[in-house]
Amino acid sequence: MRIKIVLLSLLAIFIMALNCQSKELILDTQDFAPYTYLENGQVSGPAASIIKQVCAEMNIKCELRLQSWTRAQYNVRNGKANGLFVLAKNKEREEWLYFSAPIFLAEYGIFVRENDTLKLTDISQLKGYMIGVYGPSNTSRQLELIHEKVPEMTIDMRPDDIAGFKKLYHGRNDAIFSNKDVGWMIVKNHKLKGIRYAGAYKKTLYYIGFSKKLIDEETVKSFNANYIKLYKNGTIKTILHTYDMSPLDLNESNF
Repeated sequence: MRIKIVLLSLLAIFIMALNCQSKELILDTQDFAPYTYLENGQVSGPAASIIKQVCAEMNIKCELRLQSWTRAQYNVRNGKANGLFVLAKNKEREEWLYFSAPIFLAEYGIFVRENDTLKLTDISQLKGYMIGVYGPSNTSRQLELIHEKVPEMTIDMRPDDIAGFKKLYHGRNDAIFSNKDVGWMIVKNHKLKGIRYAGAYKKTLYYIGFSKKLIDEETVKSFNANYIKLYKNGTIKTILHTYDMSPLDLNESNF
């Protein structure tokens, strides 16, 4: 009887180990350079490199897929993916996602044409501006909050960032509200000369979101613990330096 119990216990441990080893996460993202992009058919960029390293540390397989942002969110909401990256926190998202430790510190701000003398120090300066923004998105929600305080401005929402910046380049809107790093990448990649950054509105943190339907909190805690381990031993810093980026200060991120 005792031998039988021991064998059953060993079998249970074996099954648990097997499940752990075979665990796979499917994480979707969008073309969001410089954080994520497609290179040689593979999801690449600093966010992808960090996730791959954390998954290797956890000894789990992580499949990264690049989709439209609408499709990425649909997949997670409907159980077709375990999570998505990178994204900012808001109350609506916290209803259906667990969040990782913060991965990047980003900045939202205003881009204008070079012949515009705007130096943004107060949102009241945006009166009379037609401002393009990618949305629906957390970025567009931030601009809508500005609009509530500055109703004299107009929002021109576009289904992607590039379309808005091209409109600014051709003089069909007055400004773009965007992530600073993403905006500069678009300007560079599409050779949109004559555009400058007029100033910051606010900082925001970017995370990885995990489906509350498909992922348990313990998995998220394990992911965070391994990420923080890599952060403390300098691995995250090394990864980011290959992309000419610096890690955020976790002590200042209120994690």
